[in-house]
Amino acid sequence: MEILDGATEPTRITHLMSKDVAKIDCANARAFLTYLKVQGLIDYIQMAGETFYKTSDDGKRVLRAYRKITKRVGVWG
Repeated sequence: MEILDGATEPTRITHLMSKDVAKIDCANARAFLTYLKVQGLIDYIQMAGETFYKTSDDGKRVLRAYRKITKRVGVWG
């Protein structure tokens, strides 16, 4: 969920890996991004020869549902 939340705007993998977002290494970030892409929850965007990542509309729906559920049970900040 941290990756989906961190990619609501186009962002680089290094941002998603950071301590402010998912706190993961490059190998894990790539694995999670591949999984999220296959599930249709994140989009890859090519700009100026670089790859950026952005939460898809389906990913945003999943993130909203997750927040609603965890807020109801008192888990989400």
